[in-house]
This record gives sequence, C-alpha cells and structure tokens, in this order.
Amino acid sequence: MSKVVAIVVTLCLFTFSFLLRLILSFVYDFSGKGFTGEFFAHFGWDSFKIGLTDYGYLFFFALFILIVVLYVITKLLLKIKFRQNKLPLILSLLALSLVFSLKNTLPEWRFYNAYRHYYFSEFKKITPQEAKKQARVTLRSLRAQVPFPIDKKDLIVTSKEKPKNLILIYLESFSNMLSENEKFPHLTPYIDQLKKDNFNFENNFSSAYVTVEGIANSQCGTLLDMDNGNNSLLTKSGRLSNLPCLGDVLQKAGYQQIFYGGADLGFAGKGEFLQEHGYDELKGLGFWKTQGLETNTWGLVDNSLFDLSLKKIRTLSQQLKPYNFTLLTLGTHIPGFTYSGCTPYTQAKIQAPYLDAIHCTDFLLGKFIEQLKQENLLDNTLVYIQGDHSIFPTHELKEIFKEQTTDRRILTILIDESLKQKKIDKTKPTSTFNLVANVLDLLGIEHNVNFTLAQSDFLPTQKINQNYFVTRYIDYDNSNIITNAFSRSDCQADKTITLPLDPCEKKRVMQSIYQLNASYSLIQNKTMDCKAGVKINVSPYNHLFEINWGGENITQQFFSRGRRITNQLPGFYLIELSNADEIKQQHFFLDRDIETLKRLNKFLAKDKGRFLLYSNLTTKQINKIDLPNLPNYFHRTKWLYANIKNGVITPINTKAMPLGSIEFSPVACTGEFEVLSHQDPIKIETPNDNGFCSIKAWGPKETVKGQSFNTQPTGLSAFWINTDCSPKGVEIRVNGRAIKTVVNISLITAAIDDKSFFPESGTYKIELYDSETNSSQNVGEFKVKL
Repeated sequence: MSKVVAIVVTLCLFTFSFLLRLILSFVYDFSGKGFTGEFFAHFGWDSFKIGLTDYGYLFFFALFILIVVLYVITKLLLKIKFRQNKLPLILSLLALSLVFSLKNTLPEWRFYNAYRHYYFSEFKKITPQEAKKQARVTLRSLRAQVPFPIDKKDLIVTSKEKPKNLILIYLESFSNMLSENEKFPHLTPYIDQLKKDNFNFENNFSSAYVTVEGIANSQCGTLLDMDNGNNSLLTKSGRLSNLPCLGDVLQKAGYQQIFYGGADLGFAGKGEFLQEHGYDELKGLGFWKTQGLETNTWGLVDNSLFDLSLKKIRTLSQQLKPYNFTLLTLGTHIPGFTYSGCTPYTQAKIQAPYLDAIHCTDFLLGKFIEQLKQENLLDNTLVYIQGDHSIFPTHELKEIFKEQTTDRRILTILIDESLKQKKIDKTKPTSTFNLVANVLDLLGIEHNVNFTLAQSDFLPTQKINQNYFVTRYIDYDNSNIITNAFSRSDCQADKTITLPLDPCEKKRVMQSIYQLNASYSLIQNKTMDCKAGVKINVSPYNHLFEINWGGENITQQFFSRGRRITNQLPGFYLIELSNADEIKQQHFFLDRDIETLKRLNKFLAKDKGRFLLYSNLTTKQINKIDLPNLPNYFHRTKWLYANIKNGVITPINTKAMPLGSIEFSPVACTGEFEVLSHQDPIKIETPNDNGFCSIKAWGPKETVKGQSFNTQPTGLSAFWINTDCSPKGVEIRVNGRAIKTVVNISLITAAIDDKSFFPESGTYKIELYDSETNSSQNVGEFKVKL
C-alpha cells in the first residue's frame, strides 16, 4: 500500500510541476512576464478559451507528452523494490534541502508568491481618516499640499453654455515608438500625419501594464491596485465607487456617455468599472455576438468597431446633449490582427504579422478621423487618442523592436482647435494618468476634484511634482528610468521620503496610494434605506435566492477570489455590514474550496463586526463542512443576521425562521430587529418529467414593427416569463432562435435586439427550451403589428 501511495504522490507532483511550467511558458510568450498580479486578475474561463485558441495545438501536444512520461515513470517505479533502509529517506531530505535553497528560481515558488501577494494584501485596511492623514506625509514629495479628492457626492461641476463633445480613443498596446519609427519607415503614415497636424505628447510615460489598469488610471488620476484580488476592478470594493473619475464629472455636467469595445465587458471588470463611473451605454463582445458580427480571438474586429462607432457618433451629433464617446481597439493586441481593407506592411526586412497589425490599425484610425472631418463631426469636439499601455516585452516583439521594446512612452494625440492657439512644450515629461485632468481642462469644465496624482499638463502653474512619475514597477524622473519595484520586506516607517524613491520608500508610497484608493470604496457603503428595508426570497425548487437591501437588488454582487459570482453556486453567501447596516463587502465561499472556507471560519472569529450569512446547501451538506466557528443553529435555518464581538457570535434574528421569504427592518433603523413579514418555504408545483412548471404569466405580448418594447438601459428590448420552476440550462427562444437568458427566482428574462429578431410583422412563437433534454415548454405567441 505504501508503494502505491508513493507512486501516486510522485505522479501528482510531477504533473503539477509539468503543467505549471507549461502555463508559465505560455504566459511568458504571451505577455513577456511570469506570474504577477495581472496573471491572477485575468485568470478565468475566458482567458483559458483565448489561450486554447492561441496555443491549442501546443497544449494538447504537451498533454500527450505528459501522459507518455507518466506512463514511463509508473512502469519504472513499479519495477523498483522498496527496501526498509534509511538511504532513500536521507536522499529525499538532501533533495528537499537543495530545492529549498534554490526556491527563488523555481516556478512553484514564484507562483506561490504571486498568489499570496494578489489574494492576501500586504497592506492593512485603515479608516479613510487614517489613510488621508498618512498620505499627507507619505505623498508630500509627489503632490505637495494639494487637497485630496473629494467624495463623489460632494462633486460640484460647471461647464460652458455649449460644451464640447469628447471622442476618447484607447489604442490597444500602442507605444509612441511604433509611429515615426526609423527602423520601420511608413509603418504608421496616417498617425504620423495626425501628429504633425495636431498636438501630441512625445514623452507621455505609461502608468499601466494592462488594459483595465490603463483605463482606470487614466480616468481616475491614480494608480490601480493590481496586487490584491479583493481590491481589483472585479470587486465592488476595488472599483473606487466614491472617487470622482472622468465619467462622474461628465455625468454631472450633463454628458451622455457611451463605451464601445470589441472585447467582453466582464473581462477584468472593465464594464462594471465604467458603469460605476457614469457611463450610460456599454457595448462589448456579448452584444456584438447577438448582432452576428465578425469576431476574432479577443472580440469584435476593429474595422466593424470603427464603422459602428462612426454611426453612433452621427446619431449623437443630432442630439442636444454633449456626449463622451469612448472606444477601445483590439488590433494590436498580441499576436496582432489585420482586417479587410488593410494592406500588408512591405517595407521591413522581416515578415511579422504584428507589423501588419500596427499598419492596419493606423489605416483604420486614419480613415475614421478623416470620415469624422468630412462629415463635420469634429466641430466643437475634442478627440483624445492614447494607448492603454505599451507593447508587451514578449520574445517575438523583442525580436522585432530590439531595445525599443522597453520604451514605455505612449502614443498620445489631441485633436482640438483651441490647442493651436496655445504654446505648449510637447516634449515635457508627463504620464497617462494625467488624461482625466487634461480632458476636463480642454473641455472647459470647472470642478472641485483634486485627483490623487493627475494634474492638467496645460495649467500655467503646476501644483503636483510634474517631473517624477510613479508606477507599480518602475518610476520616471525627468524621463530617466528608476528601477525600484517596492520592497516586500519591512521598511523604516518614520524615514523622510525623498525623490527618487528607493524600494522601501516606493513601498510606503504605493501603500498610501492603495489605502487612499480603498478609502473611497469603504466610505461608499450602501446606505440603508429604512423604508425599503431588507427582503430575501428563496426559491423552494432550485434554491436560487434574491436579496434586496435598502431597495437595491444585490443578488449578483457577491465576489470570490476577486471575481464576481454571476451564477448562484453551492456554498455560503456573506454580507459584511457596518454598524449602520450599510453593506461593506459581499463574499462568496464555495462549498468545495477549502481555502476560502478557512477565510469564512476566520471571519466568524473576528474581534467585532456585523454580518448576514446565507447558505443554499442542505443541512446534510453543511454538517460535512469543517466550520467550527459556525453556530450549530445555522444548520436548521440556513441564514444568520448577527454581531461578532471578541470572537463570540450573537444572533440578531434570535427566533429560528427557515427562509422562504422574509422582509425585515435592520437594527440600525429602529434599534431592534423587526420582522415585517415572513413565510416558511412553501410547496410548489411539481415539475413535469422535463423539469418545467406551468407558465403563470409572461410579457410583453405585442409590439409595433420598428419600435422597441419593455426597453432596458442598454437600449435592448426584453421578455419576462413567470414560472415556479425550469431546467437549469433553460433559455428563451423566438421561432427556434435562442436569446441570452437570465434565470432568477420564478422570473426568467432575456434581452433582445428587436430589429434583428423581428424584421417583419407577423406572429412569432415564444418558448422555453432545455438543450440538455431537447425539450421545450410553449409560452405563447408574440405579435408584431404594422
């Protein structure tokens, strides 16, 4: 038996080591970096699918080699006779000692460190007051005595009588050295001409290393925390909810704000961040797929993106409200994409698809700007073009660009007639996080925001140090690179910080910036609307739940390991509350994830706090999970509203009330827990053999051709269907054509592009369909009138 165990352990360790090195090789080839915060921020199913598309053949070939090697190892180990002597043990200990001494060079150790730094913050949480007090000292060398940003609720904005429009273009991975490059003449002829005809920054240093970071830094004038999963844009606490960013100021100024991007809006939390900060309409890969448009590995092709953007800007220009139209390209993302209408780049000595991609993006951008000019859509409009970050230092790009790969200056072009009247030094050093201040200055919008790091490059006097720019990995001092990735060890806290920053000073500065950012999330607790109270409903059939807190549906705002949980998985759902019953954090703990369950158990033993905990597991399942700090009575009711003090849990809902539905007023509202209504779990209609229940109600049932119905904030129409139960993978179909469907308790909904689905008047069949059993449930007929 011991021999079998030894063989299994050996094979498991070898498989883990092999797969980890395989993943690391793909990550290095893709990004030029190893295991970092960016790796874990983007880690997920979408990234895996993209990886299979790019490296599928290599991956499956490597798996085949792994299986062969495991077979050979197994055969060899089975032939070895295990003897009862100490030599194998001694050799094993010597091998482990050698491995430990070389641990810093091992992928396993680097993976562990990156995981630890991402999911477990090195910086303790402090109050907003403490964060600002600390930052006044720590950030003095960077921002002198400039006041800190105000809370979003205190935002005051005034704009001109006829405000300028804004077209903000983020070019994927676009370093400044890609244009006017002597090694590659005429690589970007259209961009080169745009730089000559308009204003451009020659020394705009990137503050970001990945797209979502580039957008957040440039729109909020700060540095995003990419090393802590619970503070990433994927989480509510990481989206800087109460920090005024570009979208918030423009929203206050009355702008209509639209974002078009080819990629998935949910990727790395980009869509949720923009929505949190004032954008009214966002369209990404999910929407483009419903339109049947051409996509590539990452999303919608750029030629379609620019065409659709032009159409939208035409529509916006006919409206009275000023607009902010933001778009993000994909073409220059690794490995590089070309599109119809583009010609290959032929003036290089080497053949490189990435050069073709740059040449193509240049053509599409130049064509787009020229069309805007010809249609007079640039009148009273600021066009701000900026790369989201510089190119990745991959092996392929190093082969093409050599030493230029490390040039982190970003392409930045500003098209604005007013700039032609100003005398501005375009060679002055600046950073991409200044975008927000520059845009608001050029739009002529007055506001009371003081950004953490950003300041307009067009101000006559500079309040913030404009010669030193800090980023996560390196800094820039008068265009000189300062290599000072912050120290992971303890540093002297009372040492005066001077420029340039050494690694210890860098750690203190980054800690202050991150804690200051966090303070604008912590104070954005959802205020409890006592009139609305708290409502919880649990489906007796499928255990799906719905929670309304203070009038807001928070059901899909739970996070685990830095990622939002969009489907209700089996486990524990925790709402962390303030003493005022305001929501601070929402956590999910998967029933099979031992590490997260340990964190839940640790939370239940904290010094003080208030929380609401719910589980959709059965009593039998809960009993099998090792949670010693979970009160025994929780197993019966499956929910708990309680206080913690010195590790002791005191329930607020002292009466055992199994959840069917409940409405209550929290303690902070009346001074006591007041149940307004309660219903035990009820018996429901028994589903048929295929898992369907009868349709209670549905709608809408008719519309007029060309008109939307039950219009949603995204501009799409929507159906709703009320039923007690349905199969797990159910979807709504129109004449046999599937729509992306969302299932909540007793309510099934689906957003739909009515122009695409209902091109003609007539009657359309609506049904629920389960692909697993190939069964359906008729809903009714939808009429489209002339």
